[in-house]
Amino acid sequence: MGSGKAVQGKRMCTRVVIGLPELTVVEDFLPLELENLDMVLGMQWLQKQGSMTVDWRNLAMTFAVGDVKVVLKGDPSLTRMEISLKMLMKQWQPNDRGYLVDFRSMGISKADSKDVESHLEHLTIVFTLLREYSLFANWKKCHFGRERIEYLGHWVSSNRVEADREKIRAMLEWPIPRNIKELRGFLGLTGYYHRFVANYGTLAAPLTRLAKKNSFHWTEEATSAFEQLKSAMVTRVGFT
Repeated sequence: MGSGKAVQGKRMCTRVVIGLPELTVVEDFLPLELENLDMVLGMQWLQKQGSMTVDWRNLAMTFAVGDVKVVLKGDPSLTRMEISLKMLMKQWQPNDRGYLVDFRSMGISKADSKDVESHLEHLTIVFTLLREYSLFANWKKCHFGRERIEYLGHWVSSNRVEADREKIRAMLEWPIPRNIKELRGFLGLTGYYHRFVANYGTLAAPLTRLAKKNSFHWTEEATSAFEQLKSAMVTRVGFT
């Protein structure tokens, strides 16, 4: 459930008739304790209704049941709204632990450090907020005052993104695959950095076709593509 609590039902109740102001629902239901909800109709039920129009602004769904037009309206009080971190901490309840808050959609500006002094000012603001609300950062995952950092297999700086040279080295040292599993491993590694290589799909095509087959038969064409792909990775990524 949304609260993070696992609830297990005992048995299905078939062909339960639910009367709504807009229509009558006849479905199979699994009785559960839903806290503040009366009934949940999932995607399977929506799919049965066929084509429908959704008005997200007014929280309304319109579809037809036979010759009858049905309009289901949502509850505006349940929509998302902005909330300050301070107010969130005051109103936090045990059942809220299953929710995540995305602050990126709340207009919070990013700290753009132009120099060391402004960087230190931004760090002071962040640390003050963390301390004020008893929040903690993982020290092992924090980097301060760096010109470039490693992130998800890439090295990121203020003006460029580079592939991790250790990953490129692993590609260079990768032996000729002896089976489909090893070939797919190589393609997975090189494919992660495909954006650095122009025409990657064309270069890797012979290997990709080989990886899709049920039987593995390495050919001269595969060897050529294998070496060309390695060479392209080294040249385009700028590895030395």
